[in-house]
Amino acid sequence: TQLTWRGERLDFSAIDIALAGGGALKGQGSLAGAQLELKLAAQRVDARSLHRRLLATRLSGPLRASLSSDRQHLEVDWRDARSALLANASRTAQAIVVGRLRLVSGEARLDVQGELALTGEARFALHGELRKFDAARFLPAAGLPHSVLNARFEARGARHPALEIGLRFALQDSRLGTQALAGKGQLDLAGSRLRE
Repeated sequence: TQLTWRGERLDFSAIDIALAGGGALKGQGSLAGAQLELKLAAQRVDARSLHRRLLATRLSGPLRASLSSDRQHLEVDWRDARSALLANASRTAQAIVVGRLRLVSGEARLDVQGELALTGEARFALHGELRKFDAARFLPAAGLPHSVLNARFEARGARHPALEIGLRFALQDSRLGTQALAGKGQLDLAGSRLRE
């Protein structure tokens, strides 16, 4: 990178970060006070080169990050011909909020939104959807059976003083290996007691 200092602001221009597998992050950023701002473009990021169990990719697209001592925010929109990673998440002293997380590989897709409080009972809420989801696509080295999962799910609860979770899900037109799956269910757990 190139650094330029102006008063209380430090600018980073021509950032060029080389990643394993031939990928790169390029762009610019600034540091003013305790606030770091980054605007980067990913080029040919290979997930398998970053972790050997993941699928091979050539993802490209923008990454924006805003980081300070009291708030961090991240936006990612990376895609290639078959895969995509989209994320919009933030963290404060009070909570982690995932406004959007989407993973795509071919026709397989996972969408999730949620929030986790970092104070008090650490309450959380999460909901999402699987469409033609096949975990074996995303983790080819894990030896998972091929599947086609179409489902909606939601979970709510708290982590303190003991884990409390309410989970609801519905599966339709799904398959795990060679077995057909369909149905719905719910779970209500409070500490070591299964209430429903």
